[in-house]
Amino acid sequence: MNTPHTPIKRNFNSETDQIDSEYVTPKKCLKTKDTTKQKNKRMQKYKSQWEIEHGDWLINDPQNEYNGKCKLCGITFTIASAGIGQVKQHLQTKQLKSKYETRRTSGLLEKFLDSSSASTSSRCSDKENVVASELALTYHTVKHNLSYNSMDCTIKLNKIIYANSPTANAIHLARTKMEALVTEVLGLYSLQNVIDAVNTDNLFYCLQTDASNKKNIRLFPLVIQYFTAKNGIENKLIDFYENSNESADGMFEAIQKSLEQYKLSFHNVSG
Repeated sequence: MNTPHTPIKRNFNSETDQIDSEYVTPKKCLKTKDTTKQKNKRMQKYKSQWEIEHGDWLINDPQNEYNGKCKLCGITFTIASAGIGQVKQHLQTKQLKSKYETRRTSGLLEKFLDSSSASTSSRCSDKENVVASELALTYHTVKHNLSYNSMDCTIKLNKIIYANSPTANAIHLARTKMEALVTEVLGLYSLQNVIDAVNTDNLFYCLQTDASNKKNIRLFPLVIQYFTAKNGIENKLIDFYENSNESADGMFEAIQKSLEQYKLSFHNVSG
């Protein structure tokens, strides 16, 4: 049976030490942490052997050795803290599983294009018109922020409206193919145009970046601003990456790696 706690009587030496209560309860001993036992946590670097163990979707991030990148989703994620656990976590996401299923059912981008497009000179122009029309519709969709899903209906509707047009009836452009055209054709072409414009004329440019946090992911867009006599001031997004290091040195290192990747001279940075 537990006995009740007996309060301890405190002796006071002077009148100034008097308090309202004659009895006080002793304070409990507080546990203090031994900071000497704490060690700095080791950050995990990317290992190339993970690509063999977990599939061809995983590649390294050339800008940060503590990041991994998914080729199918286009997502960069940090492995500095969780290591291989973060790789396994992304492997179980719905987005990656959906990309795997799309690749399995749809095949490569080349399968969408007719291999006999250049077989005869008489039909070459017709095939080129089809390819140009598909690219124009893709650019129109991206330019006006339309949904990829809308193309599933638009293409079918165009075949009914323009029933006598051989080009309209030959177009096969749904959301899967359109997404591939954006990421593998138009996106790369647009980025290359920006790099060529800056390097060819040896233009000076400004760098703009800012952190955007989504849960525990820190994303950084990298924008360059430059002036041309033809178009005036241009603002172009050249990169969008994840960087867990938000310090000044970490941000500078990531920006420097992006410029080196796209062969832009750091000496032309004016601000």
